[in-house]
Amino acid sequence: MRRTITLLAAACLTLAGCSSSDSESDKPQPAVTETVTATPSLSEAAARQVCIDEWLAIMVESPGEEVEFEKRPAVCEGLPDQLGMYSQALLERSAENRRKIDECVEDPTCTSVPIP
Repeated sequence: MRRTITLLAAACLTLAGCSSSDSESDKPQPAVTETVTATPSLSEAAARQVCIDEWLAIMVESPGEEVEFEKRPAVCEGLPDQLGMYSQALLERSAENRRKIDECVEDPTCTSVPIP
């Protein structure tokens, strides 16, 4: 891409120099440089979060059951690091379960978690 931009800039300068009939064409022209910087892809990050959220929704719908990695959500197809997103969803589910257990332990009337 940089090569194409450089070639286009050189072609434009050449055409501009050939069509000029001014006496100022003897002056050196400043070099045109274009800096292309990569911007972070928000869409990739958003797609990654959607995939994690979908995994988490599947896991919440099936409490106590193991959710197989092979049954990944359709929104995850084609994204890199699918195993990492699956693992992130597992971590988030575990953290939520831990929070619920901690709340139940603190509440003497709680019966949702069997505590001996």
